[in-house]
Amino acid sequence: MVYVKVIMLILTVLGVFLSLYALRYRTPKHPPIPSWSPKDWKPIWRMKECFTPRGFKIHMMGWALFFLGMIGNLILSKWL
Repeated sequence: MVYVKVIMLILTVLGVFLSLYALRYRTPKHPPIPSWSPKDWKPIWRMKECFTPRGFKIHMMGWALFFLGMIGNLILSKWL
């Protein structure tokens, strides 16, 4: 079980890394970083116009890996 927890941690870290790496593929429509104004906050799936097509794929893959790792860790913490 320890190996599975390590894999979930790696998925979480990789997801954060990919989401940050996707910021290299921003378009001019992307809100400033960090944006403290709620008018600039968008759901993850509505940020397609803020990234190039490659950047949007990387961004979505990063969030998917992050959530997969976090949910996996939560499920495993209940079992152990």
